Amino acid sequence: MKKIFLVLAGITAFLSIQFLSCGKKEHSVAELRQHLTVQVDEFERYLTDSLQPLLNYPAERQQLLASFKALRAHYKKFEWAVEYYMPSIARFVNGAPLPEIEQPEVVVREPHGLQVMEELVLEDIIDYAALKHETVLLKSYCISIKDNIEAGGFTQEQLYDAIKKQVFRIITLGITGFDAPAVKTGLAEAAVSLSELTTIIPYLKGQIDLNGKINAAVSYLNNNPDFDAFNRMVFIKDYANPITRTLAAQQQQAGIAPIRLQGLLKSSAPTLFDEGIFDAYFQEADSIDPRLNQQVALGKKLFYDNILSVSKKRSCASCHNPSLYFTDGLAKNAALDAGKTLLRNTPTLLNSALQTAMFYDLRSPSLEHQANNVISNKDEMHGDLDQAICALSIDTSYVKLFGNAYSTNTVTKENILSAIASYVKSLIGLNSRFDAYMRGNNQAMNKEEIEGFNLFAGKAKCASCHFIPLFNGVVPPAFAKTESEVLGVPLTADGRKMDTDTGRFKIINVAPYMHAFKTTTVRNTGMTAPYMHNGVYKTLEEVVDFYDKGGGIGLGLQVDNQTLSDEPLNLTPKEKQLLIAFIHTLTDKLPQY
Repeated sequence: MKKIFLVLAGITAFLSIQFLSCGKKEHSVAELRQHLTVQVDEFERYLTDSLQPLLNYPAERQQLLASFKALRAHYKKFEWAVEYYMPSIARFVNGAPLPEIEQPEVVVREPHGLQVMEELVLEDIIDYAALKHETVLLKSYCISIKDNIEAGGFTQEQLYDAIKKQVFRIITLGITGFDAPAVKTGLAEAAVSLSELTTIIPYLKGQIDLNGKINAAVSYLNNNPDFDAFNRMVFIKDYANPITRTLAAQQQQAGIAPIRLQGLLKSSAPTLFDEGIFDAYFQEADSIDPRLNQQVALGKKLFYDNILSVSKKRSCASCHNPSLYFTDGLAKNAALDAGKTLLRNTPTLLNSALQTAMFYDLRSPSLEHQANNVISNKDEMHGDLDQAICALSIDTSYVKLFGNAYSTNTVTKENILSAIASYVKSLIGLNSRFDAYMRGNNQAMNKEEIEGFNLFAGKAKCASCHFIPLFNGVVPPAFAKTESEVLGVPLTADGRKMDTDTGRFKIINVAPYMHAFKTTTVRNTGMTAPYMHNGVYKTLEEVVDFYDKGGGIGLGLQVDNQTLSDEPLNLTPKEKQLLIAFIHTLTDKLPQY
Protein backbone atom coordinates (compact mmCIF):
# COMPACT_ATOMS: atom_id res chain seq x y z
CA MET A 1 0.00 0.00 0.00
CA LYS A 2 1.34 3.47 -0.86
CA LYS A 3 2.36 5.71 1.97
CA ILE A 4 -0.32 8.22 2.77
CA PHE A 5 0.70 11.84 3.10
CA LEU A 6 -2.16 13.99 4.32
CA VAL A 7 -1.79 17.74 4.28
CA LEU A 8 -3.71 19.79 6.76
CA ALA A 9 -6.29 21.93 4.98
CA GLY A 10 -5.67 25.58 5.52
CA ILE A 11 -2.15 25.12 6.91
CA THR A 12 -0.95 28.06 4.85
CA ALA A 13 -3.21 30.28 6.91
CA PHE A 14 -1.12 29.69 10.04
CA LEU A 15 1.01 32.57 11.22
CA SER A 16 4.76 32.42 10.84
CA ILE A 17 7.14 32.40 13.78
CA GLN A 18 6.03 34.63 16.61
CA PHE A 19 7.11 35.00 20.18
CA LEU A 20 4.96 33.90 23.09
CA SER A 21 5.57 34.79 26.69
CA CYS A 22 4.90 33.27 30.07
CA GLY A 23 6.29 35.14 33.01
CA LYS A 24 9.86 36.29 32.32
CA LYS A 25 10.78 33.52 29.90
CA GLU A 26 9.88 33.82 26.24
CA HIS A 27 9.23 30.78 24.08
CA SER A 28 9.04 30.88 20.31
CA VAL A 29 6.88 28.92 17.96
CA ALA A 30 10.12 27.45 16.59
CA GLU A 31 10.77 25.95 20.03
CA LEU A 32 7.27 24.55 20.16
CA ARG A 33 7.75 22.98 16.74
CA GLN A 34 10.98 21.42 17.93
CA HIS A 35 9.33 20.14 21.11
CA LEU A 36 6.53 18.48 19.13
CA THR A 37 8.93 17.04 16.57
CA VAL A 38 10.98 15.42 19.32
CA GLN A 39 7.85 13.77 20.70
CA VAL A 40 6.87 12.43 17.28
CA ASP A 41 10.43 11.13 16.85
CA GLU A 42 10.19 9.35 20.21
CA PHE A 43 6.91 7.75 19.17
CA GLU A 44 8.42 6.62 15.87
CA ARG A 45 11.60 5.37 17.59
CA TYR A 46 9.60 3.32 20.07
CA LEU A 47 7.56 1.91 17.20
CA THR A 48 10.74 0.92 15.36
CA ASP A 49 12.96 -0.22 18.22
CA SER A 50 10.48 -1.74 20.66
CA LEU A 51 7.25 -2.82 18.95
CA GLN A 52 8.28 -3.86 15.45
CA PRO A 53 10.94 -6.36 16.64
CA LEU A 54 8.21 -8.22 18.52
CA LEU A 55 6.39 -8.67 15.23
CA ASN A 56 9.47 -10.03 13.48
CA TYR A 57 9.98 -12.52 16.29
CA PRO A 58 6.46 -13.13 17.66
CA ALA A 59 6.47 -12.46 21.39
CA GLU A 60 4.24 -13.51 24.24
CA ARG A 61 0.89 -11.76 24.07
CA GLN A 62 1.45 -9.95 27.36
CA GLN A 63 4.79 -8.58 26.16
CA LEU A 64 3.20 -7.44 22.91
CA LEU A 65 0.26 -5.91 24.76
CA ALA A 66 2.55 -4.03 27.15
CA SER A 67 4.54 -2.64 24.23
CA PHE A 68 1.35 -1.59 22.46
CA LYS A 69 0.08 0.22 25.56
CA ALA A 70 3.41 2.04 25.85
CA LEU A 71 3.13 3.11 22.20
CA ARG A 72 -0.32 4.55 22.86
CA ALA A 73 1.07 6.48 25.83
CA HIS A 74 3.75 7.98 23.58
CA TYR A 75 1.09 9.17 21.18
CA LYS A 76 -0.89 10.81 23.98
CA LYS A 77 1.97 13.26 24.52
CA PHE A 78 1.33 15.00 21.20
CA GLU A 79 -2.25 13.93 20.54
CA TRP A 80 -3.53 17.42 21.35
CA ALA A 81 -1.64 18.89 18.37
CA VAL A 82 -2.49 16.16 15.86
CA GLU A 83 -6.18 16.15 16.76
CA TYR A 84 -6.48 19.92 16.66
CA TYR A 85 -4.27 20.87 13.71
CA MET A 86 -4.35 17.66 11.64
CA PRO A 87 -7.74 15.94 12.08
CA SER A 88 -7.48 14.24 8.69
CA ILE A 89 -4.31 12.53 9.89
CA ALA A 90 -5.57 11.89 13.41
CA ARG A 91 -8.38 9.65 12.24
CA PHE A 92 -5.81 7.29 10.68
CA VAL A 93 -3.58 7.34 13.75
CA ASN A 94 -6.14 6.81 16.51
CA GLY A 95 -9.59 6.87 14.95
CA ALA A 96 -12.39 4.42 15.59
CA PRO A 97 -11.74 1.01 13.95
CA LEU A 98 -14.62 1.44 11.51
CA PRO A 99 -14.69 2.30 7.78
CA GLU A 100 -15.00 5.98 6.90
CA ILE A 101 -17.33 6.88 4.04
CA GLU A 102 -16.24 10.08 2.35
CA GLN A 103 -18.87 12.06 0.48
CA PRO A 104 -19.92 13.18 -2.08
CA GLU A 105 -17.69 10.70 -3.95
CA VAL A 106 -18.83 7.89 -1.57
CA VAL A 107 -15.34 6.48 -1.11
CA VAL A 108 -14.98 3.86 1.61
CA ARG A 109 -11.76 4.35 3.58
CA GLU A 110 -10.73 1.35 5.64
CA PRO A 111 -9.69 2.15 9.22
CA HIS A 112 -6.06 2.19 10.31
CA GLY A 113 -4.04 3.09 13.36
CA LEU A 114 -3.85 2.36 17.05
CA GLN A 115 -7.45 1.27 17.58
CA VAL A 116 -7.20 -1.19 14.70
CA MET A 117 -3.98 -2.50 16.26
CA GLU A 118 -5.77 -2.86 19.59
CA GLU A 119 -8.27 -5.28 18.04
CA LEU A 120 -5.48 -7.22 16.30
CA VAL A 121 -3.42 -7.57 19.48
CA LEU A 122 -6.39 -9.03 21.35
CA GLU A 123 -7.48 -11.52 18.66
CA ASP A 124 -7.33 -15.19 19.67
CA ILE A 125 -4.85 -15.74 16.84
CA ILE A 126 -2.69 -12.66 16.30
CA ASP A 127 -2.28 -11.59 12.68
CA TYR A 128 1.33 -10.41 12.80
CA ALA A 129 1.38 -9.45 9.13
CA ALA A 130 -1.59 -7.12 9.62
CA LEU A 131 0.00 -5.62 12.72
CA LYS A 132 3.25 -5.04 10.85
CA HIS A 133 1.32 -3.33 8.06
CA GLU A 134 -0.27 -0.95 10.57
CA THR A 135 3.14 -0.05 12.02
CA VAL A 136 4.45 0.78 8.54
CA LEU A 137 1.46 3.05 7.97
CA LEU A 138 1.99 4.72 11.35
CA LYS A 139 5.55 5.56 10.37
CA SER A 140 4.32 7.20 7.18
CA TYR A 141 1.84 9.24 9.23
CA CYS A 142 4.71 10.37 11.45
CA ILE A 143 6.35 11.88 8.38
CA SER A 144 3.14 13.73 7.53
CA ILE A 145 2.75 14.96 11.11
CA LYS A 146 6.30 16.33 11.21
CA ASP A 147 5.84 17.98 7.82
CA ASN A 148 2.75 19.76 9.11
CA ILE A 149 4.49 20.81 12.32
CA GLU A 150 7.40 22.27 10.37
CA ALA A 151 5.22 24.03 7.80
CA GLY A 152 2.90 25.88 10.14
CA GLY A 153 2.79 28.26 13.05
CA PHE A 154 0.67 28.27 16.19
CA THR A 155 -1.34 31.35 17.12
CA GLN A 156 -2.25 32.20 20.69
CA GLU A 157 -5.96 31.79 19.91
CA GLN A 158 -5.30 28.33 18.52
CA LEU A 159 -3.12 27.20 21.41
CA TYR A 160 -5.61 28.24 24.06
CA ASP A 161 -8.38 26.51 22.14
CA ALA A 162 -6.32 23.38 21.46
CA ILE A 163 -5.41 22.87 25.12
CA LYS A 164 -9.00 23.36 26.22
CA LYS A 165 -10.24 20.99 23.53
CA GLN A 166 -7.78 18.35 24.71
CA VAL A 167 -9.26 18.45 28.21
CA PHE A 168 -12.71 18.22 26.64
CA ARG A 169 -11.46 15.22 24.63
CA ILE A 170 -10.30 13.53 27.83
CA ILE A 171 -13.71 14.09 29.48
CA THR A 172 -15.75 12.84 26.54
CA LEU A 173 -13.59 10.25 24.77
CA GLY A 174 -10.67 9.38 27.01
CA ILE A 175 -12.20 8.36 30.33
CA THR A 176 -15.40 6.96 28.78
CA GLY A 177 -13.83 4.09 26.87
CA PHE A 178 -14.40 5.45 23.37
CA ASP A 179 -10.63 5.50 23.01
CA ALA A 180 -8.93 2.13 23.71
CA PRO A 181 -12.20 0.41 24.66
CA ALA A 182 -10.75 -3.10 24.98
CA VAL A 183 -7.45 -2.48 26.78
CA LYS A 184 -9.13 0.14 29.00
CA THR A 185 -6.07 2.37 29.25
CA GLY A 186 -8.10 5.56 29.06
CA LEU A 187 -7.42 6.68 32.62
CA ALA A 188 -3.65 6.18 32.45
CA GLU A 189 -3.53 7.85 29.04
CA ALA A 190 -5.55 10.80 30.35
CA ALA A 191 -2.89 11.27 33.02
CA VAL A 192 -0.13 11.24 30.39
CA SER A 193 -2.00 13.71 28.20
CA LEU A 194 -2.74 16.12 31.05
CA SER A 195 0.85 15.97 32.29
CA GLU A 196 2.07 16.89 28.83
CA LEU A 197 -0.14 19.99 28.80
CA THR A 198 2.00 21.48 31.57
CA THR A 199 4.89 21.59 29.08
CA ILE A 200 2.75 23.48 26.55
CA ILE A 201 1.42 26.12 28.96
CA PRO A 202 4.72 28.10 28.91
CA TYR A 203 4.00 28.88 25.26
CA LEU A 204 0.84 30.78 26.22
CA LYS A 205 0.70 34.50 26.85
CA GLY A 206 -0.63 35.52 30.23
CA GLN A 207 0.00 34.63 33.85
CA ILE A 208 -0.96 30.98 33.58
CA ASP A 209 -1.39 29.20 36.91
CA LEU A 210 -2.62 25.76 35.94
CA ASN A 211 0.10 23.37 37.02
CA GLY A 212 -1.44 22.81 40.44
CA LYS A 213 -4.86 21.98 39.01
CA ILE A 214 -3.42 19.72 36.33
CA ASN A 215 -1.18 17.90 38.78
CA ALA A 216 -4.14 17.33 41.10
CA ALA A 217 -6.13 15.84 38.20
CA VAL A 218 -3.21 13.60 37.23
CA SER A 219 -2.84 12.46 40.81
CA TYR A 220 -6.54 11.58 41.02
CA LEU A 221 -6.29 9.55 37.82
CA ASN A 222 -3.18 7.71 39.00
CA ASN A 223 -4.63 6.98 42.42
CA ASN A 224 -7.88 5.60 40.99
CA PRO A 225 -6.83 3.27 38.14
CA ASP A 226 -9.85 0.90 38.13
CA PHE A 227 -11.71 1.75 34.90
CA ASP A 228 -15.10 0.40 35.97
CA ALA A 229 -14.99 1.83 39.49
CA PHE A 230 -13.58 5.24 38.52
CA ASN A 231 -15.69 8.17 39.74
CA ARG A 232 -16.02 10.19 36.56
CA MET A 233 -18.40 12.69 38.12
CA VAL A 234 -15.85 13.67 40.75
CA PHE A 235 -13.07 13.85 38.17
CA ILE A 236 -15.07 16.06 35.81
CA LYS A 237 -16.54 18.41 38.42
CA ASP A 238 -13.62 18.69 40.82
CA TYR A 239 -10.60 18.34 38.53
CA ALA A 240 -11.26 18.71 34.78
CA ASN A 241 -13.76 21.58 34.82
CA PRO A 242 -11.56 23.78 37.04
CA ILE A 243 -8.73 23.38 34.51
CA THR A 244 -10.71 24.63 31.51
CA ARG A 245 -12.57 27.24 33.55
CA THR A 246 -9.30 28.72 34.78
CA LEU A 247 -7.78 28.52 31.31
CA ALA A 248 -10.72 30.44 29.83
CA ALA A 249 -10.51 33.10 32.54
CA GLN A 250 -6.78 33.56 32.04
CA GLN A 251 -7.22 33.78 28.30
CA GLN A 252 -9.68 36.61 28.82
CA GLN A 253 -7.33 38.36 31.25
CA ALA A 254 -4.51 38.08 28.71
CA GLY A 255 -6.69 39.74 26.09
CA ILE A 256 -6.61 36.73 23.77
CA ALA A 257 -9.95 36.59 21.95
CA PRO A 258 -11.61 33.19 21.51
CA ILE A 259 -10.83 31.75 18.11
CA ARG A 260 -13.53 32.26 15.49
CA LEU A 261 -14.80 28.80 14.55
CA GLN A 262 -18.21 27.93 13.20
CA GLY A 263 -19.65 25.02 15.11
CA LEU A 264 -22.11 23.81 17.71
CA LEU A 265 -19.78 24.48 20.64
CA LYS A 266 -18.90 28.11 21.19
CA SER A 267 -15.13 28.51 21.43
CA SER A 268 -15.59 30.75 24.48
CA ALA A 269 -17.10 27.87 26.51
CA PRO A 270 -15.34 27.68 29.91
CA THR A 271 -16.52 24.08 30.42
CA LEU A 272 -18.68 21.60 28.54
CA PHE A 273 -21.55 22.15 30.94
CA ASP A 274 -22.07 25.90 31.19
CA GLU A 275 -25.37 27.42 30.16
CA GLY A 276 -25.60 28.73 26.61
CA ILE A 277 -22.39 27.21 25.25
CA PHE A 278 -24.06 25.37 22.37
CA ASP A 279 -25.23 27.39 19.39
CA ALA A 280 -28.33 26.05 17.67
CA TYR A 281 -27.85 28.70 14.97
CA PHE A 282 -24.29 27.65 14.15
CA GLN A 283 -25.11 27.17 10.46
CA GLU A 284 -26.32 30.75 10.15
CA ALA A 285 -24.28 33.73 9.00
CA ASP A 286 -21.73 35.32 11.32
CA SER A 287 -24.34 37.51 13.02
CA ILE A 288 -27.84 36.38 13.91
CA ASP A 289 -30.58 38.35 12.17
CA PRO A 290 -31.92 40.99 14.59
CA ARG A 291 -35.40 39.90 13.51
CA LEU A 292 -34.84 36.39 14.86
CA ASN A 293 -37.63 36.69 17.44
CA GLN A 294 -40.07 37.56 14.68
CA GLN A 295 -38.83 34.64 12.61
CA VAL A 296 -39.34 32.27 15.55
CA ALA A 297 -42.86 33.64 16.10
CA LEU A 298 -43.71 33.13 12.44
CA GLY A 299 -42.21 29.65 12.49
CA LYS A 300 -44.23 28.73 15.55
CA LYS A 301 -47.47 29.79 13.84
CA LEU A 302 -46.57 27.75 10.76
CA PHE A 303 -45.59 24.76 12.91
CA TYR A 304 -49.09 24.49 14.37
CA ASP A 305 -50.98 25.40 11.18
CA ASN A 306 -52.49 22.78 8.83
CA ILE A 307 -52.06 25.18 5.93
CA LEU A 308 -48.85 23.48 4.79
CA SER A 309 -50.52 20.13 4.09
CA VAL A 310 -52.60 19.53 0.99
CA SER A 311 -55.41 17.93 2.99
CA LYS A 312 -55.31 20.77 5.56
CA LYS A 313 -55.61 18.07 8.21
CA ARG A 314 -52.02 17.73 9.44
CA SER A 315 -49.41 20.13 10.81
CA CYS A 316 -45.88 19.66 12.13
CA ALA A 317 -47.39 19.48 15.62
CA SER A 318 -49.57 16.53 14.60
CA CYS A 319 -46.53 14.30 15.08
CA HIS A 320 -44.44 16.55 17.33
CA ASN A 321 -46.76 17.28 20.24
CA PRO A 322 -45.28 19.67 22.84
CA SER A 323 -47.12 17.93 25.68
CA LEU A 324 -45.33 14.71 24.70
CA TYR A 325 -41.92 16.38 24.54
CA PHE A 326 -42.43 16.98 20.81
CA THR A 327 -43.04 13.31 20.00
CA ASP A 328 -46.32 11.45 19.44
CA GLY A 329 -46.05 8.57 21.92
CA LEU A 330 -46.49 6.01 19.14
CA ALA A 331 -44.22 3.31 17.79
CA LYS A 332 -44.97 4.72 14.33
CA ASN A 333 -47.51 7.38 13.45
CA ALA A 334 -50.26 6.85 10.89
CA ALA A 335 -49.51 7.76 7.30
CA LEU A 336 -51.98 9.88 5.35
CA ASP A 337 -53.18 6.82 3.47
CA ALA A 338 -55.61 4.87 5.60
CA GLY A 339 -54.22 1.68 7.11
CA LYS A 340 -50.56 2.62 6.59
CA THR A 341 -47.97 3.78 9.09
CA LEU A 342 -44.90 5.92 8.65
CA LEU A 343 -41.59 4.16 8.13
CA ARG A 344 -40.03 5.13 11.47
CA ASN A 345 -40.65 6.33 15.00
CA THR A 346 -41.12 10.07 15.55
CA PRO A 347 -38.10 11.52 17.40
CA THR A 348 -38.28 14.49 19.74
CA LEU A 349 -37.56 17.95 18.35
CA LEU A 350 -36.20 19.15 21.69
CA ASN A 351 -32.49 19.89 21.21
CA SER A 352 -32.72 18.50 17.67
CA ALA A 353 -30.90 21.57 16.38
CA LEU A 354 -27.85 20.40 18.33
CA GLN A 355 -26.76 17.91 15.71
CA THR A 356 -25.24 18.18 12.27
CA ALA A 357 -27.65 15.99 10.27
CA MET A 358 -31.32 15.10 10.54
CA PHE A 359 -33.52 12.00 10.27
CA TYR A 360 -32.57 8.52 11.42
CA ASP A 361 -30.68 8.01 8.15
CA LEU A 362 -28.93 11.41 8.35
CA ARG A 363 -30.14 12.39 4.89
CA SER A 364 -30.78 16.06 5.69
CA PRO A 365 -27.90 18.45 6.44
CA SER A 366 -30.12 21.14 7.98
CA LEU A 367 -33.48 21.76 9.63
CA GLU A 368 -34.60 23.73 6.58
CA HIS A 369 -33.92 20.73 4.38
CA GLN A 370 -35.65 18.47 6.87
CA ALA A 371 -38.77 20.67 6.98
CA ASN A 372 -38.99 20.66 3.19
CA ASN A 373 -38.65 16.88 3.17
CA VAL A 374 -41.42 16.34 5.71
CA ILE A 375 -43.83 18.82 4.12
CA SER A 376 -43.43 17.28 0.66
CA ASN A 377 -43.49 13.64 1.85
CA LYS A 378 -46.69 12.03 0.57
CA ASP A 379 -47.05 9.89 3.70
CA GLU A 380 -46.46 12.69 6.22
CA MET A 381 -47.93 16.01 5.06
CA HIS A 382 -48.09 15.66 1.28
CA GLY A 383 -47.79 19.39 1.02
CA ASP A 384 -47.00 21.65 -1.88
CA LEU A 385 -45.07 24.78 -0.95
CA ASP A 386 -46.13 26.58 -4.11
CA GLN A 387 -49.77 26.08 -3.10
CA ALA A 388 -48.91 27.09 0.46
CA ILE A 389 -47.35 30.32 -0.81
CA CYS A 390 -50.59 31.18 -2.60
CA ALA A 391 -52.67 30.51 0.53
CA LEU A 392 -50.31 32.41 2.84
CA SER A 393 -50.03 35.38 0.47
CA ILE A 394 -53.76 36.14 0.73
CA ASP A 395 -53.77 35.87 4.53
CA THR A 396 -53.13 39.41 5.78
CA SER A 397 -51.99 38.24 9.21
CA TYR A 398 -49.33 36.02 7.63
CA VAL A 399 -48.23 38.71 5.19
CA LYS A 400 -47.62 41.03 8.15
CA LEU A 401 -45.67 38.34 10.02
CA PHE A 402 -43.49 37.66 6.99
CA GLY A 403 -42.88 41.37 6.63
CA ASN A 404 -41.80 41.66 10.28
CA ALA A 405 -39.56 38.60 10.06
CA TYR A 406 -37.91 39.19 6.71
CA SER A 407 -37.00 42.07 4.45
CA THR A 408 -40.00 41.58 2.18
CA ASN A 409 -43.72 41.02 2.51
CA THR A 410 -43.49 38.50 -0.31
CA VAL A 411 -43.96 34.95 0.94
CA THR A 412 -41.23 32.67 -0.36
CA LYS A 413 -40.42 28.99 -0.02
CA GLU A 414 -37.05 29.85 1.51
CA ASN A 415 -38.62 32.05 4.20
CA ILE A 416 -41.28 29.45 5.06
CA LEU A 417 -38.59 26.82 5.67
CA SER A 418 -36.31 29.32 7.41
CA ALA A 419 -39.06 30.35 9.83
CA ILE A 420 -39.97 26.76 10.74
CA ALA A 421 -36.29 25.95 11.26
CA SER A 422 -35.88 29.05 13.45
CA TYR A 423 -38.70 27.85 15.68
CA VAL A 424 -37.24 24.36 15.98
CA LYS A 425 -33.85 25.90 16.78
CA SER A 426 -35.51 27.69 19.69
CA LEU A 427 -36.55 24.35 21.22
CA ILE A 428 -33.42 23.99 23.32
CA GLY A 429 -33.57 22.62 26.84
CA LEU A 430 -30.23 21.63 28.41
CA ASN A 431 -31.81 22.65 31.73
CA SER A 432 -32.29 19.23 33.32
CA ARG A 433 -31.35 18.24 36.86
CA PHE A 434 -28.10 16.87 35.45
CA ASP A 435 -27.30 20.29 33.98
CA ALA A 436 -28.13 22.00 37.26
CA TYR A 437 -25.82 19.61 39.12
CA MET A 438 -22.95 20.19 36.72
CA ARG A 439 -23.44 23.96 37.13
CA GLY A 440 -23.08 23.86 40.89
CA ASN A 441 -26.40 22.78 42.41
CA ASN A 442 -25.21 19.80 44.43
CA GLN A 443 -28.74 18.99 45.54
CA ALA A 444 -29.98 18.42 41.97
CA MET A 445 -28.86 14.77 41.84
CA ASN A 446 -28.81 12.10 44.53
CA LYS A 447 -26.18 9.45 45.25
CA GLU A 448 -27.91 6.76 43.16
CA GLU A 449 -28.25 9.05 40.15
CA ILE A 450 -24.57 9.99 40.34
CA GLU A 451 -23.68 6.30 40.47
CA GLY A 452 -25.86 5.89 37.39
CA PHE A 453 -23.88 8.58 35.57
CA ASN A 454 -20.63 6.83 36.43
CA LEU A 455 -22.05 3.62 34.98
CA PHE A 456 -23.29 5.46 31.88
CA ALA A 457 -19.82 6.92 31.28
CA GLY A 458 -17.96 3.80 32.39
CA LYS A 459 -18.89 0.15 32.68
CA ALA A 460 -22.11 0.43 30.64
CA LYS A 461 -20.22 2.17 27.79
CA CYS A 462 -23.22 4.36 26.91
CA ALA A 463 -21.13 7.53 26.65
CA SER A 464 -18.84 5.96 24.06
CA CYS A 465 -21.67 6.51 21.53
CA HIS A 466 -24.01 8.97 23.31
CA PHE A 467 -21.33 11.58 23.89
CA ILE A 468 -21.30 13.85 26.94
CA PRO A 469 -22.77 16.47 27.35
CA LEU A 470 -25.34 16.41 24.52
CA PHE A 471 -25.73 12.64 24.96
CA ASN A 472 -26.29 12.23 21.22
CA GLY A 473 -24.01 11.08 18.40
CA VAL A 474 -22.32 14.40 17.66
CA VAL A 475 -18.63 13.65 18.19
CA PRO A 476 -16.76 15.87 20.65
CA PRO A 477 -14.76 17.98 21.09
CA ALA A 478 -15.26 19.48 17.62
CA PHE A 479 -19.00 18.63 17.58
CA ALA A 480 -18.91 18.72 13.79
CA LYS A 481 -20.08 15.24 12.79
CA THR A 482 -23.08 13.11 13.74
CA GLU A 483 -22.38 9.39 14.02
CA SER A 484 -24.54 6.43 13.05
CA GLU A 485 -24.33 2.90 14.43
CA VAL A 486 -25.44 -0.60 13.51
CA LEU A 487 -27.10 -2.03 16.61
CA GLY A 488 -29.00 -5.00 15.25
CA VAL A 489 -32.40 -3.74 16.37
CA PRO A 490 -35.03 -6.50 16.19
CA LEU A 491 -38.36 -6.30 14.40
CA THR A 492 -40.32 -7.20 17.53
CA ALA A 493 -39.56 -7.06 21.24
CA ASP A 494 -39.12 -10.85 21.46
CA GLY A 495 -35.91 -10.40 19.45
CA ARG A 496 -36.49 -13.33 17.12
CA LYS A 497 -36.09 -11.47 13.83
CA MET A 498 -34.00 -8.58 12.53
CA ASP A 499 -35.79 -5.39 11.53
CA THR A 500 -35.84 -5.11 7.73
CA ASP A 501 -35.29 -1.33 7.57
CA THR A 502 -31.90 -0.86 5.87
CA GLY A 503 -31.36 2.64 7.34
CA ARG A 504 -28.57 4.72 5.80
CA PHE A 505 -27.95 2.03 3.19
CA LYS A 506 -31.13 3.22 1.47
CA ILE A 507 -29.52 6.66 1.05
CA ILE A 508 -25.90 5.67 0.44
CA ASN A 509 -25.50 2.20 -1.01
CA VAL A 510 -22.36 0.98 0.78
CA ALA A 511 -22.14 -2.15 2.93
CA PRO A 512 -21.09 -0.45 6.22
CA TYR A 513 -24.37 1.51 6.17
CA MET A 514 -26.64 -1.53 6.04
CA HIS A 515 -29.03 -1.16 9.03
CA ALA A 516 -27.10 1.92 10.25
CA PHE A 517 -29.09 4.59 12.07
CA LYS A 518 -28.26 7.91 13.68
CA THR A 519 -27.20 7.83 17.31
CA THR A 520 -30.05 9.79 18.86
CA THR A 521 -30.03 11.73 22.11
CA VAL A 522 -30.59 10.15 25.51
CA ARG A 523 -31.81 13.49 26.79
CA ASN A 524 -35.54 13.42 27.60
CA THR A 525 -35.83 9.70 26.82
CA GLY A 526 -37.63 9.28 30.13
CA MET A 527 -40.50 11.16 28.45
CA THR A 528 -40.29 9.99 24.83
CA ALA A 529 -41.16 6.28 24.73
CA PRO A 530 -41.32 4.08 22.69
CA TYR A 531 -37.70 3.67 21.60
CA MET A 532 -35.40 2.83 18.69
CA HIS A 533 -35.99 3.79 15.04
CA ASN A 534 -38.93 1.39 14.84
CA GLY A 535 -40.40 1.99 18.30
CA VAL A 536 -39.86 -1.67 19.17
CA TYR A 537 -39.19 -1.12 22.89
CA LYS A 538 -41.78 0.42 25.19
CA THR A 539 -39.61 0.92 28.29
CA LEU A 540 -36.12 2.03 29.18
CA GLU A 541 -35.70 -1.29 30.98
CA GLU A 542 -36.10 -3.09 27.65
CA VAL A 543 -33.60 -0.78 25.97
CA VAL A 544 -30.98 -1.25 28.70
CA ASP A 545 -31.48 -5.01 28.55
CA PHE A 546 -30.92 -4.94 24.76
CA TYR A 547 -27.59 -3.18 25.17
CA ASP A 548 -26.61 -5.33 28.15
CA LYS A 549 -26.96 -8.46 26.03
CA GLY A 550 -24.78 -7.09 23.21
CA GLY A 551 -27.33 -5.78 20.73
CA GLY A 552 -28.66 -7.88 17.88
CA ILE A 553 -25.79 -10.36 17.92
CA GLY A 554 -26.30 -10.81 21.64
CA LEU A 555 -29.91 -11.71 20.91
CA GLY A 556 -28.73 -14.36 18.48
CA LEU A 557 -29.44 -12.41 15.28
CA GLN A 558 -27.18 -12.42 12.22
CA VAL A 559 -25.72 -8.89 12.03
CA ASP A 560 -22.56 -9.05 9.95
CA ASN A 561 -21.62 -5.37 10.30
CA GLN A 562 -22.77 -4.59 13.85
CA THR A 563 -20.74 -1.67 15.21
CA LEU A 564 -22.04 -2.03 18.76
CA SER A 565 -19.87 -4.42 20.76
CA ASP A 566 -21.57 -7.79 21.02
CA GLU A 567 -19.85 -8.48 24.34
CA PRO A 568 -22.36 -8.58 27.24
CA LEU A 569 -22.05 -5.67 29.65
CA ASN A 570 -22.82 -7.93 32.61
CA LEU A 571 -24.82 -5.23 34.38
CA THR A 572 -26.46 -6.31 37.61
CA PRO A 573 -30.18 -5.60 38.20
CA LYS A 574 -29.13 -2.88 40.64
CA GLU A 575 -26.79 -1.29 38.10
CA LYS A 576 -29.56 -1.24 35.50
CA GLN A 577 -31.80 0.59 37.97
CA LEU A 578 -29.06 3.13 38.70
CA LEU A 579 -28.47 3.68 35.00
CA ILE A 580 -32.14 4.40 34.37
CA ALA A 581 -32.29 6.65 37.41
CA PHE A 582 -29.52 8.74 35.88
CA ILE A 583 -31.26 8.87 32.49
CA HIS A 584 -34.27 10.45 34.18
CA THR A 585 -32.03 13.31 35.39
CA LEU A 586 -31.65 14.26 31.72
CA THR A 587 -35.30 15.31 31.45
CA ASP A 588 -35.50 19.00 30.57
CA LYS A 589 -37.87 21.42 32.22
CA LEU A 590 -40.43 21.93 29.50
CA PRO A 591 -41.36 25.61 29.03
CA GLN A 592 -44.44 26.79 27.23
CA TYR A 593 -43.26 26.51 23.64
